[in-house]
Amino acid sequence: MTELYNLLAMFFSVIFFLIASLGTMGQAVENWFKYNLRHFWTSDGNQTEKKAGSKPINGVRIFYPRDMRTAGKEGKVILTCTIKISGETSDCKIERSSGEKSFDSEALSYVSKARFRPAMRNGIPVTEYNHRYAVRFSLAN
Repeated sequence: MTELYNLLAMFFSVIFFLIASLGTMGQAVENWFKYNLRHFWTSDGNQTEKKAGSKPINGVRIFYPRDMRTAGKEGKVILTCTIKISGETSDCKIERSSGEKSFDSEALSYVSKARFRPAMRNGIPVTEYNHRYAVRFSLAN
């Protein structure tokens, strides 16, 4: 009987300890949550959001197609891409062609190799869909 009493006393002691700990942890979690809400949201209650970068952060460079340079042609290709949280591009599509296959294929190759600063929402990287990029091919550069 004494063993049962000691076992029950130990069991209830552990239960009371856990309840007391949860109360303290609950207050800590609540304070953390309030702090982060205050810093993640702007003063007017809207989320802070930044779009993905427009310049590659990995130093990839665009190459002017030799046949277009020889022909003295210039062009501009408009593409849309998904920018992942890693900064990689995917699902890149030509939105407006330059009219020259060499420019179009080089622009697609360029954005597929490039790594960009990802879009941010509340300080956390997020995937951005349909980010527009304009790739210009100019003989002056």
